[in-house]
Amino acid sequence: MQGQLLHIPMLTFSQIKTNTQRKQFNEKICSRAAAPVIAPPAVPASAAASTLAPAPNAPFTYAWALLEGQRVIHGGPGNDAIKRAVCRYFQVTKLDLESARRTAAVTKPRQIAMWLARNLTTHSLPAIGRQFGGRDHTTVLAAVRKIDQVKWSDGQLQMALSVISAELQPETSEVTR
Repeated sequence: MQGQLLHIPMLTFSQIKTNTQRKQFNEKICSRAAAPVIAPPAVPASAAASTLAPAPNAPFTYAWALLEGQRVIHGGPGNDAIKRAVCRYFQVTKLDLESARRTAAVTKPRQIAMWLARNLTTHSLPAIGRQFGGRDHTTVLAAVRKIDQVKWSDGQLQMALSVISAELQPETSEVTR
């Protein structure tokens, strides 16, 4: 034992930051799991003036569950139903969503469809990517983050998400918080 050096790992700033974020995320998930989902979610102050805000005792819908960052875990639609709804709303074809085209007329609907697929199904990012023309999971992740980033500031996007998710809304669904 004499002459051996002890190896004490040193954490970098980014590793410490990642560990802190991971702990905060785990605490957030645990607190959400403990809270029952009974009433509709509270409307954020940024959306309080929105015409899309639900009535105080409105039924819980996909639209508000998704806009609030909740994921539907049971009874969600399949990727084909999501693609059909997005294609109908944006008047694009299913082939356009799965194509390699990167025009704005196709990219935005594709990102919305990927976001809905991520939040309404239990499919993994790679599985969703395969459904949208063999895209990489990081492309799906970028689309999900992009929609999450702008969903409260873009009124047209809010309307699109509400209309499409209302079309996909089943009679009953179980939503996690």
